[in-house]
Amino acid sequence: MTNSKYVVLLERGNHSEEKLLNDYIDGEGIMNGEIDLRTSNDVFDHLEEKSYQVEKTGASISTACSVSLLHRYCYNLPKDMFFNPSPAFIYIDDTEGIICRVILPPNAAFRQVDGQPCQSNDEAKRDACLEALVKLYELGALTDFLLPGSGSRKNKASTTNGSASNSHDDESLREELHEMLIPTILKPSTCKLDCPLNLHFYYIQFFPIPADRHYRIFGLFVINPLPMEAEKLEVDLHLARGRIVKAGMKHLGTISFDEEQMMLARNFQEMFLKVLLDRSEFTVSHVMLLGNSETLQFNSTFYLLLPIKQELYGDIFMIDWPTVKRCLSSPVFKDPTGVSAHGSYLPDESLRLLDNMYSKTDVVGSLIFAPHIKTFFVIHVILNELNARSEYDGATYEDHYKERFGIKLSHPEQPLLHAKQLFNLHNLLHDRLRETTGGRELMEHFVELPPELCSLKIIGFSKDMCSSLSLLPSLMCRLENLLVAIELKDVMLSSFSEASQISASGVSHAIFAPFMLNF
Repeated sequence: MTNSKYVVLLERGNHSEEKLLNDYIDGEGIMNGEIDLRTSNDVFDHLEEKSYQVEKTGASISTACSVSLLHRYCYNLPKDMFFNPSPAFIYIDDTEGIICRVILPPNAAFRQVDGQPCQSNDEAKRDACLEALVKLYELGALTDFLLPGSGSRKNKASTTNGSASNSHDDESLREELHEMLIPTILKPSTCKLDCPLNLHFYYIQFFPIPADRHYRIFGLFVINPLPMEAEKLEVDLHLARGRIVKAGMKHLGTISFDEEQMMLARNFQEMFLKVLLDRSEFTVSHVMLLGNSETLQFNSTFYLLLPIKQELYGDIFMIDWPTVKRCLSSPVFKDPTGVSAHGSYLPDESLRLLDNMYSKTDVVGSLIFAPHIKTFFVIHVILNELNARSEYDGATYEDHYKERFGIKLSHPEQPLLHAKQLFNLHNLLHDRLRETTGGRELMEHFVELPPELCSLKIIGFSKDMCSSLSLLPSLMCRLENLLVAIELKDVMLSSFSEASQISASGVSHAIFAPFMLNF
């Protein structure tokens, strides 16, 4: 800079540094001399720039900023941790100059375009980017202000003219949205109930580490057999405190369902899915199950998850129909007008709950709702040695409920219920942050509840069954992902033989692993 002063430190005796500094000083003198002795007064008031303008808004763009805007368009395209969309440039020597070819990412509105012949690579690049932006605007990928984003003319047209044609809306949305893939094996068809339905039976195995919980055995039933790679599926389901449950499946042949069994199975699955996903329906006195039609129509996927039991001797497994029927016979599924009060129980065989008198055998292993804290619990056992007059935190349970909730218990002499709060659904497919280096046994948390504050919802809904139901959604999610990956691998194999070296589990991990953290 003119009139600037600098202090330069050199190593003593280092002649190369001294020479370099002298060259800088000489170069500065030559440059200043050229500036002082210049004779031309020409002013470049016009640079050759191509531009494009939208008449509707007056927005314009030139080759001066075309490169940066094209990069911005690509940046806004869908991406993930494995794919970052950006344009590529190829330069072609032509007799009239240099031509730049722009290649856009596969998910752009088009793939490539060539610019006009230019004198340099930079000029050719700017020209080709301008050509690409003009084409993007003509295809509706840019707004009328020549900007990328959600407000493109394509999206506006689909919302403005939406009422004119439903098919036009569907086409517009299909260009923007990705289809949710459903495995072909699980795609259902209309099932007639007037003839037996044969389903493939897969025994779901749970191996807890450490073995500090009991899990109810469940079976998966599907119309079509699973591929061999899916049969070998093994999943680690990660629980709290580093605990793991290893889950797998074993094919046990086929089993026939008649009309009654199919209705029972569908109603049971609908019941536990309501408990898992929308248990708020069970806060009322009556819940309606929809599986009562003569024809079963499934809209998305079809499979059944049912409790099974093992024969006392041998490795024979069968559906636990008594448990299924017991759950579905719960008062919450019956017409309230047809439910009568139970007055035939002996005093030591029954308990007075919030809504009725019930047998102790029905209360144990049942799902109840406590309205005073708006929480669902599973009853493990009846604590015959404790009642509301027993000591609790320096007082009694009776005093606690009166002071904490303002509730005066009417039957404090009844034994308390040993209850475990119903779980909230979690994604168990990714490893949680471990508080210890390895899994360790964890005591289950129970509370004591007065029976008269509990509304019985589902009988036969045991703690062990709840433990298994908490695992099934994550297991089925992984299975469905693997089935989609197997189908994708088959598609790739039909295109190139090298795909035979790819494992379906590898395809599944590449596609779904980024999304499992948010499941």
